[in-house]
Amino acid sequence: MATVIVNSSVWNRIHEYYDNVEIKYPNTWNINDTIAQISKIQWVISNFENVCFWSRESIILYWKRMGWKETWHKSSPWHFAFEYKRVNEQDYIFIQDAEHQDDIKESSFNLKSKIIENKLYNTMKNTRNKVRLTESQLHNVIKESVKQVLTELDWKTYANAANKMRRERGDADYWKEKGEKFPNNISKAANARQRAERLGQAAKDAFNRDFGYKNGHWLDDDYAEVGMGGDFGYTDEFAPHAAAWKHDGVALKKCFPHGVYTHERTPEEFFDGNPNSEKAVNAYNTAKTEMQNFKKDNYEYEPNGRGWYLKDNMDESIRRAIRKVLH
Repeated sequence: MATVIVNSSVWNRIHEYYDNVEIKYPNTWNINDTIAQISKIQWVISNFENVCFWSRESIILYWKRMGWKETWHKSSPWHFAFEYKRVNEQDYIFIQDAEHQDDIKESSFNLKSKIIENKLYNTMKNTRNKVRLTESQLHNVIKESVKQVLTELDWKTYANAANKMRRERGDADYWKEKGEKFPNNISKAANARQRAERLGQAAKDAFNRDFGYKNGHWLDDDYAEVGMGGDFGYTDEFAPHAAAWKHDGVALKKCFPHGVYTHERTPEEFFDGNPNSEKAVNAYNTAKTEMQNFKKDNYEYEPNGRGWYLKDNMDESIRRAIRKVLH
């Protein structure tokens, strides 16, 4: 099975496109639509070797000059430029660029696209290139390719956007200062709060994707779950926090350490007796550390560079990124 590596330019282009759409069509397109489209793209990329099983010689001249193949999947309106490489006896698929189908002009008069209906694993046997890289060079390639995934799709990006949207644009006085009169300032503030709620949900989904753990259904005796509890619209106890759930008694869902049915205890005590206790405890401790670092402002953000990284532990964030991609 090949490892799929995504060039940062792919995510740059995708976010640039949807930022422009949101600006051009503010009444019919919002952040929730963008999140839905990006989720589809993520699915295509995560299943790239299986779903994009055919390719063609690209009709985009730059892609063609670079020798990249072009492919797409019906679930997403995006076309991808990619190439195969074999590095140190390992197969890699490098996704180098992306373009929306609306921006790709096809003319049946001057171009006939030849579709190559080979599955990726068959194509790789015929087109793979052998490249020798040192371990440090491969490390740098992977780090560069994933840094955009760590920034634009990180839960902290959504969380910051949600907080800013709620605190600034969710206030009617903000719009009043912008020249909006009553009742437009009230309406715009309400819309901003709704948008902040959607961003907060996106942050929670991204957090659970990266730090969550779940086994079984909450009615099952071996049920164990870790994720983000609380909401971004609240403070103190009900603000976002690392939480854990298990089945206890008769269909009773208990939370740790928050909730009316609980008392303070260690994660080990909470999950004691659960067959998945070790995995659940480790997941909870990791999620709690991540949340604490965010709340204590231990993260910094470098646009078009390192993205989110711990101020005193950048090397660890890079290693985590590489492990995530290789996995």
